[in-house]
Amino acid sequence: MNTLSKLTPFDNESELIHKLYASLTDKDGFHTFLQVLGKSIGASACILTGLQRSPIAIRYIWQIGLPEDFTSKFRKNGMLERDTVLNLAVKDQLRNFSTCFDALQEMKSNTLHHSYQKQ
Repeated sequence: MNTLSKLTPFDNESELIHKLYASLTDKDGFHTFLQVLGKSIGASACILTGLQRSPIAIRYIWQIGLPEDFTSKFRKNGMLERDTVLNLAVKDQLRNFSTCFDALQEMKSNTLHHSYQKQ
């Protein structure tokens, strides 16, 4: 089921679109857009990442609300290779959209499937 079709527009949708387009030429990149987006949805942190599919690697990253050393620790500890949601995103077919909920359901299904096979 596609949950995106049930979303309602943001009250500040016009501002979000303008900030997004302005980010393309802003020296700070997408930070301003993420600040406005974070406020719009009541998030304490937002992250926008450009990933290389194979081998999996972070190419671009903009974030707000996370500690300064978050990305370096993330990379140093090999979390990118173990992050379920990121791996789902890079292995998904282009133009296919999956949510974290979809990933959790798939993980539960695979776990149940594997436990039945072992019996």
